[in-house]
Amino acid sequence: MKKKGIIAGIFGVLFIWLAVALKTVDVQAVGPEGSSIGLAGINNAVFKFFGESEVWDKITDFGAGICISLGLGLAILCLGQIFSRKGLKKMDKELWALIGLYVVMMAFYVAFEKIAINFRPVLESDGALEASFPSTHTLTSCVLAGSLFILVPEYGKGRSNKIHRTFLRAMCVMLMVLVPCGRIFAGMHWLTDVLGGYLLSFALLFGYAAVIDLIKQKKKEVRKAEKDRA
Repeated sequence: MKKKGIIAGIFGVLFIWLAVALKTVDVQAVGPEGSSIGLAGINNAVFKFFGESEVWDKITDFGAGICISLGLGLAILCLGQIFSRKGLKKMDKELWALIGLYVVMMAFYVAFEKIAINFRPVLESDGALEASFPSTHTLTSCVLAGSLFILVPEYGKGRSNKIHRTFLRAMCVMLMVLVPCGRIFAGMHWLTDVLGGYLLSFALLFGYAAVIDLIKQKKKEVRKAEKDRA
């Protein structure tokens, strides 16, 4: 638990460091409409290497849609527990923590839509510049797929479900790689946008995993106390 919390903190610090670096290091007017881009050398080199791809743009949108569907599936699990157990208070604490994770993710999503640290390497369809750091495709796909990866062992126990667990976790990992990297291949994000999305999402996921470990520990303590009393 403590180790995961420390790792979450490290990812968070690295995210902040990257954000600061993008505003202060190698800032050049290499973006659309002469917009200034931090760490311009490496960002521009990677963008020119891969160029733009409409196919990859569609693939990543499809992958992001799958991640959203996974998140909706977990939301349905929460609602199912509320109705079956007849009360919010009886829902598993792991799922309450999941709701908290999604709220924090959405708060970051909305905040960085307004805070322009870097702009996209391409203009929007209406010719406008759009904030691109961190990549929200990366943030949402990693948090949604990553949270399922963490929860699968908790809600898919039993030998008969082993194949399903393995498949789901493998799909989660694939989405966490395909969608973010695909945004670079599509030319829709700079390298550092995707890196920032990874750092922020991993900070949130390791923090969530630390909370899950704490919940497990508390449950063990309660069971032990009940056993001792019996």
